[in-house]
Amino acid sequence: MRIRKQQLNRIINIVILPILALAGLTAQAAEMPAPPGVLEAYQCNYKAGKSYKDLMGARDYYLKQAKKAGITPEPAFVWSQFKGDAPINFVWFTAHTNLASFGTATDRDAAAPEMAGVLERFTAVADCTAGMATITPTFVRVPPSGNDGVLVSSFACDLRDGAGSVDMADLAGHTAQVFGSMGDNGPLGSYVVDPFTGSNARDRYIFSTFKNVTTWTEFVIGILGSPEGQMLARHRDAVLDCDLSLWTAQMVVGSLDAQ
Repeated sequence: MRIRKQQLNRIINIVILPILALAGLTAQAAEMPAPPGVLEAYQCNYKAGKSYKDLMGARDYYLKQAKKAGITPEPAFVWSQFKGDAPINFVWFTAHTNLASFGTATDRDAAAPEMAGVLERFTAVADCTAGMATITPTFVRVPPSGNDGVLVSSFACDLRDGAGSVDMADLAGHTAQVFGSMGDNGPLGSYVVDPFTGSNARDRYIFSTFKNVTTWTEFVIGILGSPEGQMLARHRDAVLDCDLSLWTAQMVVGSLDAQ
């Protein structure tokens, strides 16, 4: 099978960028960094007459069957669109520590007869498109934990012509520097999501989490009102062409403390 140059660049972006952004790899590094996290992502629209309540009913059945099978499910989150024009109602994310753990969990669930009817419960609620991606933190002020809901500011982005992994690594470093200098006015965390399956994915998704809408607006005012923030915005716009949307996010399965 021949690999086109575009495909090769995509593989390089998937493998190299998260490592650079996460670990700040240098020639003097004594150890290889940990591989990036992996997300299963389901972009969904509710079926007629269905709602978040029905989704949580399917979730409850999933948890009941997992308990019967002796399975501890991986953490999962639901993002519900708050502001924006994305053609979906919500996204369900299941988080894995790496690609190997995704494979183990998938085979484990497939082998358990108790889990056979779980997918049917979810497909009765929503029509979804499945994809996978790596996720890499660029800045973390408050590690995610517990089941408290947060506001998510998400940029769905395409790389501009000529931009690539080195440009994204530079942008990640610049982002961490500026967000870190903002103290309590910065986001709780900021992350880069790099899809590697899915037919309708953008090149990158960059999202930041906030306690509520007020803290997000204070952050935006701080970015737009400072020379450092304006420079970061220009840097992002030079590398990426993005659309902004806002989401309310809730952890609906499991705990990050076990990861």
